[in-house]
Amino acid sequence: MNLVDRIIRQLCSIFMLAFIVISSSAARAQTAPAPTLVVILDISGSTPVLEPNFSRQAWDDISVRILHLPIGSRVKVFSVGDDKVQPLDLLMYVQRTATVKGDSAGVLARKVVGALQKTVDAMKQGKLVQHQSDLTTAFLDASKWCPGQSAACDIVFLTDGIQSSDDVRWTPHDAKAPLVAIPGMNLRNTTSITMLGVGLGASSKVRVQMEAHWRHFLSEAGASTVVLRRL
Repeated sequence: MNLVDRIIRQLCSIFMLAFIVISSSAARAQTAPAPTLVVILDISGSTPVLEPNFSRQAWDDISVRILHLPIGSRVKVFSVGDDKVQPLDLLMYVQRTATVKGDSAGVLARKVVGALQKTVDAMKQGKLVQHQSDLTTAFLDASKWCPGQSAACDIVFLTDGIQSSDDVRWTPHDAKAPLVAIPGMNLRNTTSITMLGVGLGASSKVRVQMEAHWRHFLSEAGASTVVLRRL
């Protein structure tokens, strides 16, 4: 075998190896779990989404998140109030084209914001406002959409942070008391948890206390990244 033949054979081997590596990487990318975005809407009487300035900023935040999701990602949206009636419950996927299951990121962002605004409009008409806000168990529900397996999972909760349910009453006046942990709730697989509206309308002192208790509650459940903002 002459020198030219050996060089050609070596080049073929290199190209074949490169093709195998690229094919394997593409296959892993195709089978990798897609990210999940969970959006929770507090529909109690004290929810901050009834404030137009807050809702505008919240819709923008959620739209940007959806627009950055890759193809195959899923978006779960649900409301939280009495925990017995759930008027808002959606599951959609980011897709290249429209199907019954989802649409492109741009269209999906508009659909999600539209559904949230429709719910808020109904609340303003007195149709959907609920008297309780079972916030802690909402995180339990959301955690089930974050099973792990190396997929990113972000939770965005639009709420003032006031917990009011059959079992727990936790308001700004009770902010010195800790939130009651939920046995077995696991938030370790979440990439980030963002609560928008916590302490809105409360004094600075009370808001700081509320944020500290929510941060502790979520961290104890395994959340690694917690963001708490009024707006």
